[in-house]
Amino acid sequence: SLKWHISGVHENNTLICPECGFVTKWLTSLNGHIKTVHKGIKRQMGYINTCQHCEFKCYRKDAMKKHVNGKHSNYTLHCDKCTFKTTWKHSLELHSKSFHDISVNIKNCDDCKFSTKYVENLNLHK
Repeated sequence: SLKWHISGVHENNTLICPECGFVTKWLTSLNGHIKTVHKGIKRQMGYINTCQHCEFKCYRKDAMKKHVNGKHSNYTLHCDKCTFKTTWKHSLELHSKSFHDISVNIKNCDDCKFSTKYVENLNLHK
């Protein structure tokens, strides 16, 4: 809803878990975090999944699979244009777009040879 959007995005409401430092903007999220992570209370969706390799916990099996593949797997994606490596497909896609996409419109400084893909960087340069 609009009320949730305004509260979460435009207001500076930061709530911090006193036990682990988890940060959220919503009280319901903080309460749910405390109940499930620190008190071990079962959620309606199912039990908490606990990582076998570290202390990470989550509600959904797909989130645990993503965590294990990203943090504890030998599975690595390599950029075919440079030495960048990641375990996250989305990170590789962002990297490729940010650093290797020639279709991105380059912004050039009128006073020197500085160039960038981002208007903000050009404005900071000036």
